Amino acid sequence: MSALTVLAVLALSTAGGATGVQAVPSSSQPTMVKATADPVPPVASETLAEGILPKPFKIRTDGARRVLSRRGVFQPGASTGWHAHAGDFLAVVERGTLTWIDEKCRRHELHAGESLYLPKGPPAAQSGYNLGHDELVLYVMDILPVDAPGPNVDAPDPGCPAPR
Repeated sequence: MSALTVLAVLALSTAGGATGVQAVPSSSQPTMVKATADPVPPVASETLAEGILPKPFKIRTDGARRVLSRRGVFQPGASTGWHAHAGDFLAVVERGTLTWIDEKCRRHELHAGESLYLPKGPPAAQSGYNLGHDELVLYVMDILPVDAPGPNVDAPDPGCPAPR
């Protein structure tokens, strides 16, 4: 099936409601798409969280990657502990405020609707906190080397005071 035919089938199947579509096998003639009586199940999509990244970025890899999609729920007072990311890290705060401290003891805050991208690089220690009175909900996408044991590795506390 040509790419144009696939796009036509997808467009009709997602916009067609109760009318099903069926592709006719490819030939030297233009490909035709005909409606059938069989309903095509709709495709469901749900936006879990949305945030703005303030700066442009590129992801470059030197090989295959494993992608993890995670939802983190931090109760008031919860902390990630000191850790480093094993690969590229994208996060969106759905609800609450994430306070994180970097390896130079600098404080950063991400509020609901804000996003963060941390590129893979030399491990940099950090710790995340929910200092608020309500749950913090964070959606994360980790883009990891295939052989990474997990998205985070423990990192030593650089001696930063705990945020308040």
